[in-house]
Amino acid sequence: MYKKYFFLLAVLLFSVLIKTAAAQQAHFISDPTLSPDGQTIAFVYENDLWQVPASGGTAYRLTALEGIVSLPRFSPDGQWLAFTSTRDRNANVYVMPAGGGEIRQITWHQQ
Repeated sequence: MYKKYFFLLAVLLFSVLIKTAAAQQAHFISDPTLSPDGQTIAFVYENDLWQVPASGGTAYRLTALEGIVSLPRFSPDGQWLAFTSTRDRNANVYVMPAGGGEIRQITWHQQ
């Protein structure tokens, strides 16, 4: 009799775990790029631009924009980050200081 209850409890627990795992969305980083000095990695996560030391550590979000951010690239001197964003529904190029700061739009594409 205990085996029957144990089996039912195990099935119930398993179904709860499956539903919980299915409800969680998987998020992946994309478009990683290394700074020219090799010290910093910029990447896209959850449609925003992030930065982390190449040696490891805490990642810091650099943008919180509407739309999708993609393709970050460091300038040759490592002082700037350029990236594409659809914040105005059109894919345009933006730049910002590599450590974060004011974002400037460089291109203005129309639909």
